[in-house]
Amino acid sequence: MKHRIMEAILSAENNLSQEEIVWAMHNIPNDNTASTPSRKFDHHKESVFEACGFTNENSENLRAELNKLNEITEGSRKSQFIETVLTRGSEDLRSYLVVRGLMDLIKDNDKDDPLDRLRDLLRKIK
Repeated sequence: MKHRIMEAILSAENNLSQEEIVWAMHNIPNDNTASTPSRKFDHHKESVFEACGFTNENSENLRAELNKLNEITEGSRKSQFIETVLTRGSEDLRSYLVVRGLMDLIKDNDKDDPLDRLRDLLRKIK
């Protein structure tokens, strides 16, 4: 569906600005949905990253991609780097950062169950 929408947007008959076309390209969702994850999970693996389908090869590629995105980020604000990752980063990189962030969020720093702390946080966000 996105392909057909983009064909219509890029046709000569539209009166959209370049900024509006770029917005559409970044914000119209792809045909695949969040309910069909592209990575293979194996919950029997010991490492969280391996269980979430990340390999050592992925790690090297993601490190290189992060370095490249860091180099092209305009400005030094954290929000600018986050914008660069969200708008230019691969799905693999975004998935990796979600896993990394969730792992940091639910670290077992105290005797509370980390999953209980995550559930508490999610209840507060609602």
